[in-house]
Amino acid sequence: RDSIRMINDRNPVHAPDIRLLPEDMSRDEFMARFDPEELAATKARLRDAGRPMLRVPLGLGEAEMLPLYVDFNDDTSTHFAVVADTVKGKTTFLRHLIMTLCDNNSPAELQMLVVDSRRRLLGVMPEGYGYHVSTLEALNNYLGALLPQIADRNPPDNVTGAALRRREWLRGRPEIFIIVDNAHEFGQSGQIDPLLPLKPLLTSGRDTGMHFVGTWRLSLIHISEPTRPERI
Repeated sequence: RDSIRMINDRNPVHAPDIRLLPEDMSRDEFMARFDPEELAATKARLRDAGRPMLRVPLGLGEAEMLPLYVDFNDDTSTHFAVVADTVKGKTTFLRHLIMTLCDNNSPAELQMLVVDSRRRLLGVMPEGYGYHVSTLEALNNYLGALLPQIADRNPPDNVTGAALRRREWLRGRPEIFIIVDNAHEFGQSGQIDPLLPLKPLLTSGRDTGMHFVGTWRLSLIHISEPTRPERI
């Protein structure tokens, strides 16, 4: 220890301080790190292409301290799953996701079905952006009405390659987000899992404009086999 101190005292060049991620940061402070002009330019570019703004910042990368995103316009991230144990920020992430998507898009561009049995997301979604459900009966009713509409949003059989890339058949129609907090709670104790009808629609989410976002508690995934993330 004395040798290290002596070397440091004699060396005129000091290494730069190591930047560390903040342990805690409010959403307002986090969002203030982003350039509003860059955000406006990105939104304008997407709207010119007939796409809404579906890029959501998740946090800061440890190496470069730059924002990391999930972009639901990217064909590789049509859906998103969060798996963690209790008090690890799963519901906080969904709250941030809903607020960010609604801040950057109009109800004409985006509609949501928020499934929230514990009502922790109640009031987060602004009026006009969709529906919040907290009971199994309500979920079954809304999915029963919504799923045929999603299936009807597939491209026509005679679609061209260019039209497929531009998703022309979806112009003027909103993206649909089905957001489920604590998805592991469904299908337990022998109950029929109301989320299973979504499974055949997931692979065509890019074409139909449907996105599924769910949170699962890590320690309970094994209890509800049908609602495991790899199955949903």
